[in-house]
Amino acid sequence: MKETRILKLGTAASIAVAGVSLTACVGPPANQLAEKWGMIEATTTECPVAVDESVTGDVTLGWQAIPNGDLIVYQQGLLESCMPNAHITWQRFDGGGDVIQSFGAGDIDLATLGSAGVAKALSKPLSFDARVTWALDVIGTSESLVARDPQDTTLQSLRGKKIAVPSASTSHYSLLQALKQAGMSDTDVQLVFMAPDKILAGWQSGDIDAAWIWDPTLSQLKESGVVVTSSAETAKAGAPTYDLSMARSDFVSDNPGFMNKWVELENYAAKMISDSPDEAAPIIAEALGTDADQVKIQLEGYQYPQAAEQDSENLLGGKLGEQLYDAAGFLKSVGQIDAVSDKDIYLNAPVTDYS
Repeated sequence: MKETRILKLGTAASIAVAGVSLTACVGPPANQLAEKWGMIEATTTECPVAVDESVTGDVTLGWQAIPNGDLIVYQQGLLESCMPNAHITWQRFDGGGDVIQSFGAGDIDLATLGSAGVAKALSKPLSFDARVTWALDVIGTSESLVARDPQDTTLQSLRGKKIAVPSASTSHYSLLQALKQAGMSDTDVQLVFMAPDKILAGWQSGDIDAAWIWDPTLSQLKESGVVVTSSAETAKAGAPTYDLSMARSDFVSDNPGFMNKWVELENYAAKMISDSPDEAAPIIAEALGTDADQVKIQLEGYQYPQAAEQDSENLLGGKLGEQLYDAAGFLKSVGQIDAVSDKDIYLNAPVTDYS
């Protein structure tokens, strides 16, 4: 399921798109969505960096409801204001599986996808020709396993029970890793693949016993459930996870002007979150349809690397490629992919130079 915003779209077409999405998706209030989709005049924030009028053409980007800098770029219309001659289309996705499907169909150029999803996309049988262009966040306690029964405080106590998780997501990967670390496998529990907006309904109806998920659903589950473990714990055990930006290789090579400006704006947003969370939180909250105080709490569960860190040995400049390769090996061992691609595919996926 996805929402679409096309800022440079005629009114009649905008109404047609919005009419479908408003009845099908959960997200920000209708008046906010209507503005984004062109039903009323859209607003953009003044470009915070140098405007580049030389960038033209159509670009389609995918975003997910995850509190990071991409939502600032999206919500404030920074791509639109900084590259005014480009035609920017945004699509909202509910999870990694939807992103992979749309990416495979050639519907998007660049999108947010968890590191496990990227590893899957680069592996067989998908074997996408794609590059990793930015690490939006390093995931910590922001993704956690929550159980309904207060007695279920360990993974062992969830044996045989239903655990919901979005397919091909970082939470899915962390859950599989946590089960392995506990001496269990996915056959020891009942995995239920659900989109984030469906997990809350499944929890409320009693159809699931636990879920590994991120905010805003995570905070809602924690109100009546107990946290069993988190992605911070699986990272300590050697399985870190990230929310990444993945782009088609041909798009990256063919659009250096767009990519350089996009990176500059993603860095601007990451710096705002790190240096001025009180300024960043209301912007992200508007995109998520929640309140700023809740977002400020959510931001504490992530790290937001800026440009120097992106280029470092710990991320796109080094270890990330190895970690994607290791993730692919794990996904193969649990039957999530057919085969691991050549190692160089993963090592060469991260890119930081668009000249």
